[in-house]
Amino acid sequence: MSDLAAKPAIPSVPAVKLKAALIGLASYATFTLADATVKLQSGAYALAQVTLMLEISAALILLVVAGASGRVKSVIPRQPVFTYLRALLLAVETALIYYAFATIPMPEAYVIAFMSPILVAVMSYLVFKERLTRIAWAGVVLGFIGVIVALRPGAGEFTSGHLAAIGSACLFSVTLLMVKKAHPDESDTALAFAPALLLAIGAGAYLAYSGEWKPLTLPAAATFFAGGAAIVGGSIFLVRAFRLGEPSLVAPTQYSQIVWGTLISYLLFNTGIDAYTIAGAAIIIVSGLLVLK
Repeated sequence: MSDLAAKPAIPSVPAVKLKAALIGLASYATFTLADATVKLQSGAYALAQVTLMLEISAALILLVVAGASGRVKSVIPRQPVFTYLRALLLAVETALIYYAFATIPMPEAYVIAFMSPILVAVMSYLVFKERLTRIAWAGVVLGFIGVIVALRPGAGEFTSGHLAAIGSACLFSVTLLMVKKAHPDESDTALAFAPALLLAIGAGAYLAYSGEWKPLTLPAAATFFAGGAAIVGGSIFLVRAFRLGEPSLVAPTQYSQIVWGTLISYLLFNTGIDAYTIAGAAIIIVSGLLVLK
């Protein structure tokens, strides 16, 4: 057998792009399951307790998986300053978007938060000198238009909640780009474990101060564990997608949460699907195909 025949096949560029995009879609679909857990339990428990239980579950799952595979040290970052700085930004981003949800209509908060794919594309162009075709730019913008069509935000007064949502979108975009700057040997586990740990510490400290803790029922504990597993899966998928593909390719897959959210709302909360949501989803799908060009 010749040396050429013995070499492993190298994936083509389109194949790598497609794989990155599919992993990105899987990430946001999995995150939507975690969001559904928040919605299911936020009526019975304080938001800080919901956050604490989800993040503790996620951290424990990561530790168990790492230990079972003999790589328990993989939760310890090789670049602790960089990794925990990113984790801190993610924790602040979460606090900002929660504040936005509490003070302004959720559709308006979602639309502002979904600005992050556009911000990622612009930042990738400025920071990484990443070349974007006109078709790709059109796809990113079209995806944002699809979100607007699906959510139909109403015009209203600009408040601190809107400002918080803008800050959340900016911080989330920065953390996504930071994945590209992570050490090549930095484990996906460490990048997922760090924000879970910081969010658990922050939520626990707030609960100790506020005294809002309530005893858990067995069904609630099981739901929190399932939500923590969804956070683990979504986090690892997202890191892998951004390491594999270009940020401007993976970021627009966030728009797919409109589709996943609609399905989850229909299946779990019996929320109907209206024509605007269907039209927005169609536009989002077309935008994703354009970005893949």
